[in-house]
Amino acid sequence: MAIKALFSVVSPEEAAAIAHIADVVDVKDAAKGPMAAPSVKTARKVVNICRDIAPVSIALGEVTGRNTKGLLKLARSMAETGAEIFKVCVSGSSSVSAVPVIFELRQVIPPPLKIIAVAYADPRSPAMAGLEELPFMAAASGFDGVMIDTRVKNGRSVFSHIKAQRLAAFVAESRGLGLITAVSGSLGMDDLADLAMVSPDYAGFRSAIATGLRGESGVDIEQAEMIKIEIARIESATAMAG
Repeated sequence: MAIKALFSVVSPEEAAAIAHIADVVDVKDAAKGPMAAPSVKTARKVVNICRDIAPVSIALGEVTGRNTKGLLKLARSMAETGAEIFKVCVSGSSSVSAVPVIFELRQVIPPPLKIIAVAYADPRSPAMAGLEELPFMAAASGFDGVMIDTRVKNGRSVFSHIKAQRLAAFVAESRGLGLITAVSGSLGMDDLADLAMVSPDYAGFRSAIATGLRGESGVDIEQAEMIKIEIARIESATAMAG
């Protein structure tokens, strides 16, 4: 199964530049955090730019147990933009307080729109669910997929926190439950061999294609193309070796 590239953008201009390369165009406000939601206006513009070119995913923020009303209001507005995929981080709350919110999110964002539960790999990040618990929680709550990311963007990739073998087991278990799987977190060219071994459905990239500081607008199209080419090359070599 070929890994699809999800490229994160922070502006409509970036979306226009990368839509023809991306398998998914992901929009967020990277200057405010790894899962910070963009404005509804920005999200709508990105969707209009990418229409009939690439599907769009939107970051909705984090479930904290204290932001339920605002999160649901935001989700309702974002669901009307025409985006197809919505990501919400569940690492900021206990499972007791998060699960009811997740059920409510599913009502606000009904199928066939997809909701992805995101958890952070950083060892010091608040954890609602460990790797073993997350797939079952997501499936039971009516989510469509799971994603592992990193909260702290300091150049250390997700593989600095979780070994590829453990992530591969997580992906296999999640896929067995019928969930979409995704891995992100400061991924770069040096991580692609490990990524191919894990073999998620999607791999997310922002730092590797950003031309400026985090949150600043500007993407390196040639680098994005090289990432896709290298993923395909490694997957092909792995398949031939197997």
